[in-house]
Amino acid sequence: LFFLYYALEMYLYDDVLLRIEGIEQMLEKRSLEEIHSLIFWVFLGGGLVFTLLIGGVYLLLYGFLLRKLNKNYQELKRLEI
Repeated sequence: LFFLYYALEMYLYDDVLLRIEGIEQMLEKRSLEEIHSLIFWVFLGGGLVFTLLIGGVYLLLYGFLLRKLNKNYQELKRLEI
């Protein structure tokens, strides 16, 4: 995560990005600490959303569906006997 943070920071100060309209004015108005803080919170929020998304998929697959599959398996075992 910190690698991405520093990569984005380096990208922000690249000359190519400074040619985009509005970025130069944004960098002049904000201090370096504010920009670092913004990048940190964006990555933290994105990481949290990604973690919740992966956790939701895990819960769906191994929680609800596996429980339902186990219930169906127990019913089939009961019917075979």
